[in-house]
Amino acid sequence: MTKKKRKGQKDKRDGGQFLALPLVVMGSPGYRAASHVARSLLLDIAIQYTGINNGRLVTCDKYLRPLGWTSNDTVVRARRELTALGLLVETRKGGFPNTATWYALNWQALDETEGLDINPRSYRTGGYMTAAAENAPLVTSGGARSAAIGPSGGTRPSIAAPSGGSMASPLTPAPIPSGGAYLETPSSPASG
Repeated sequence: MTKKKRKGQKDKRDGGQFLALPLVVMGSPGYRAASHVARSLLLDIAIQYTGINNGRLVTCDKYLRPLGWTSNDTVVRARRELTALGLLVETRKGGFPNTATWYALNWQALDETEGLDINPRSYRTGGYMTAAAENAPLVTSGGARSAAIGPSGGTRPSIAAPSGGSMASPLTPAPIPSGGAYLETPSSPASG
């Protein structure tokens, strides 16, 4: 009976391939703590997974730009967040000039591939279950708070003049020479 019921399931969805994101991952502390940008990046990375390439997934510009990722800073921040939360694991360190960094989805077993920088025997799935608690200071909960624009005591009306009124000149008599303006009087001839 079960076999007969599943036979027509293929016709109920569009396309042939699909992304398997287990509910245990979506309900995990790591996934729940991830920002929306990080979750979007995770999905775009996960669509590369074919069943035999976990550990060779890339986040390079050549792959992500056609998917709409135009800001390298945004990708770097989201990728760091995903690795800190245990959803992605870096499996090979990239290098200059054209060696891409490889990643693995942490809810899938690592596919053994030549060129990995990590030991496949030490790889463990499920890092997303505990990574959020370990990295709590890295992730904000409840969103960002708006910064105060004014001083903490509030704003007061601005006073354009000094509090005691206009300032008096410290030189009580005006700074004019006693005999008048020195430019208007001729100089005395030198006595000889």
